[in-house]
Amino acid sequence: MLEFMPMPPAKLVALLKPKRRWAQFSLTTVFVVVTVLCVSLAFAVNRAHRRWEAVAAIEKSGGWVSYDYQRDDSGAYLPNAKPPGPGWLRRMLGDNFLAKPVGVQLFADSKSGMKPEEFTDVQASMIGVLTELRWLVLKDTAITDESLTYFAGLSRLKSLDLEHTVVTDAGVAKLKGVLPTCTIYHSSGCARPGRREE
Repeated sequence: MLEFMPMPPAKLVALLKPKRRWAQFSLTTVFVVVTVLCVSLAFAVNRAHRRWEAVAAIEKSGGWVSYDYQRDDSGAYLPNAKPPGPGWLRRMLGDNFLAKPVGVQLFADSKSGMKPEEFTDVQASMIGVLTELRWLVLKDTAITDESLTYFAGLSRLKSLDLEHTVVTDAGVAKLKGVLPTCTIYHSSGCARPGRREE
């Protein structure tokens, strides 16, 4: 015959008390994590806003911006490419919020309505935030050597067209020293990768 042994009250209370299954965090830890996330989000939004301002300045002058999903590795345009990200997010933030600008074209063309003469060193100063650019055409614009300092951080740039601008040979040579793999076209000639302008 089984005998019933009474359980000590302390053990009974311990069994009835719900067990905590989640890790416990102090309020300070939660505050630090939330602060880090907010600061990271603020940097991302600020960068996206500056990128949007640069694109708006280019488009205001009649220029055209292409994004990473619209071009293949060789630079060929992909006409039926879809923007990245889910549809609901694109509807909220725009098709190109998650995309990276890789190409800019701005040149005199009476049919397209481009107004490159309105694109000056002030607008060019915004291009430095477009760090993923690979192709940059700023023909017929009003930029000077000052603008070239803003392009020095565009390390992925493969081709830069500065024809019919007042950019000097000295300015191009200096930029070529910073971007040795970029082909730079300008009115005095063509600075190809591996060859510095004299």
